[in-house]
Amino acid sequence: MPRGDQLIRQWTLIRLLTGRTGRTLAQLASELGVTKRTVQRDLEVLSTAGFPVTSDMRNGTVFWHFMEGFHAEMPVALTLTEQMALYFSKGLFKPLQGAPMYESLESAMQKIGSQLPAQSFQFLRGLDQGISVSSFGLKDYSHSKEVIEALTRAVFQRLTARILHRAVRHKQAIEREVNPYKLWYVNNGLYLVGHDHREDALRTFAVERIQSAKLTNRRFEIPPDFNFEEFKKTAFNMIWGEPQEVKIRF
Repeated sequence: MPRGDQLIRQWTLIRLLTGRTGRTLAQLASELGVTKRTVQRDLEVLSTAGFPVTSDMRNGTVFWHFMEGFHAEMPVALTLTEQMALYFSKGLFKPLQGAPMYESLESAMQKIGSQLPAQSFQFLRGLDQGISVSSFGLKDYSHSKEVIEALTRAVFQRLTARILHRAVRHKQAIEREVNPYKLWYVNNGLYLVGHDHREDALRTFAVERIQSAKLTNRRFEIPPDFNFEEFKKTAFNMIWGEPQEVKIRF
């Protein structure tokens, strides 16, 4: 069996064992889609890794579960597996490393990590060997912190922003006034979607190419006919243009 399938099954087993009532071997085998013998081997693996797996007899039937109090809940009532999932998911947001939201995420992950039992880190290391998160073409946002913070305020407060933006085709940066509708994270990049006053058109700007952003005191309203979901459908890998009909010969 592939290592990844085994880890996913064991992860699911941890979730099942965190229930208050516990489960029988037959129930675990049915929910995991394996034999009772496989469940017994997985229980042994978790016990060896330090998880406090225990069982008790009720009306002649053995129920398996973790020892009571093992997965102490946080104030927001996250279960053990929810804490582990959030902690592990940090790798999915690595493309935003250097941006303020990544710093906040990293801080939150550290708080979650401090709540995890020591045994959980042993299991996380095993997951890291079986599940990998890779991103191609990462962008550097370490110098864009102030820009992103300003644009985030502009989006939520509906304030026109004055940006200094340098497009690929231009040698010099151009100052523009933009009504920021939304910050859009797509294809490992962060983009600003909004109305460009200079060209009187809806535009998308790569945030890493915005050298500065300052807020004005002028408020704006997003046009009622602006539909972001429809807008996304018009982009092919962040390339816009009139649809073209083509024929491909094989």
